[in-house]
Amino acid sequence: MATQCAMYRIKKLEHSTSDTGTSCYKATDGSLCFCTVIDFNHVHESGRDLECCPLHSLFNIQCEPIVLKSNSRFRIILGNSPDTTQFKNQSTSKQLSLRSVVEKILFNCTAGDVFNVEIESVERDEKHKDPTEYKLSLRVDYVLVPPICGDPTMNAPVEILESDVRENTTADWNPDLAIQWLYRAWYLKERGSWLVNHHLKCLTLHSDSSNGKNNREELFKYIWSSAFACYSRALQLVSLAYWAEKTCVNDVLPLEINENGSDHKTSTNNIHWIQVVSGEKPITSNGGEKLNSSDYIDWDRFGDIDHKTMFPQQCKPLRLMFILLSNVALCQLKVGSNDYCARNCSHALYLLSYQLDSTIYSSTNDYYHQDIINTALFSQEKLQFYWDNFEITYQDIHKVLFRRAQSYFNQGKMDEAKYDLELCIELMKSQLLTLQSKDDKEKTIESNNNNNDQEREETDRESNNHCKQIKAALQASENLLVKVNDRMKREQAELLSRIRKRTHVNE
Repeated sequence: MATQCAMYRIKKLEHSTSDTGTSCYKATDGSLCFCTVIDFNHVHESGRDLECCPLHSLFNIQCEPIVLKSNSRFRIILGNSPDTTQFKNQSTSKQLSLRSVVEKILFNCTAGDVFNVEIESVERDEKHKDPTEYKLSLRVDYVLVPPICGDPTMNAPVEILESDVRENTTADWNPDLAIQWLYRAWYLKERGSWLVNHHLKCLTLHSDSSNGKNNREELFKYIWSSAFACYSRALQLVSLAYWAEKTCVNDVLPLEINENGSDHKTSTNNIHWIQVVSGEKPITSNGGEKLNSSDYIDWDRFGDIDHKTMFPQQCKPLRLMFILLSNVALCQLKVGSNDYCARNCSHALYLLSYQLDSTIYSSTNDYYHQDIINTALFSQEKLQFYWDNFEITYQDIHKVLFRRAQSYFNQGKMDEAKYDLELCIELMKSQLLTLQSKDDKEKTIESNNNNNDQEREETDRESNNHCKQIKAALQASENLLVKVNDRMKREQAELLSRIRKRTHVNE
């Protein structure tokens, strides 16, 4: 919906550094910046709403805003909202959101820096009007940079990847960095899912107030492209975390300073960064002042749920990568990029088969060949292996297979679509039988143990819901398979008709 958004431009920028600032680290992608608004001269005395999503002002799709005003404080993770900050590096370029302007200012800042900036904004559909101008004075209170690895000039014992030693360095590898990548990837995955679920629901509720079918279709694509920006960035980060886990394992953990000032090695310090981000742990500024995250408005917040406190500490990189590939494929499917959708689904399935046999592929493109993805990958034993080691469920696998089948169907590749759908149906039927058998055993045990009725009702309810989900997925696969078979029959009939006509002409 490019025709409905405001555009922002930095008209003038003054930057001053603090003489008392002692931090040598500059803010970069992934840095957490704590800022105080010294002054904000805006036409509205109550301040200005900060967009928490790119759809903040479109078609009455309103998200609860964060207000920027004088003497307010906020914290922001740079690069944590790619759907609103896809800006260009030119100083005169226009930005898509106020957040994009602020992030552009804060890149390479240090604690103590003060920025005085004049900003102008104009609605894209009101370009004939004079732009709105306002001044913002901003102070950076603290910058928490991503975890830093050790001195690259020092040799530290690392596990070298035998396949390619160039992928390793002799630097002391900081495991906190992989945790930060994993956390940000998980957060962006949650943000992308919220953009889709929340805004598609709002679009449905406000369907009567939208300006025609064309605008609805444009907004629909905009929602999926915004989610795609989050998912694709998350996929980059989790790929880094997965790579680090496989290639840069270091037995020597970095030192951490405890409250008594002494050094000690710990395996739990990798959650320090996350504790600060989520507000669970205060930090000490360069001047010795204690800063609590809760005193700063969280510009990264979205929706009604505090996602930052929900990060699973034992999050599996492979599972997150698998889910993100599936989500990226869904976004591509929704906007018509069927070939890329199929490729990402194939890559997700490749990750599973690679865990079973890393020698099965002779080249990087082999995992696009369907004959490698067969029913042996989805036996009950293999499914249990995926769950025990990576927490990947058969529902996750079905989504990937079904989405690839949809993309093949849209491309006219009926044989490939049929192959995947038959796998989907076989997978869900086997799971339905397994679930029913398990329920029968549990009911027998419960009756023998004389469990109370309430527990039995809860168990039955969960089982019924689970069974409904499997049946719904099975029905969707069967319905699409019917369409595939019908189209194949029509195409065969058309081909036979053409052959007969050509034979008749030749006679």
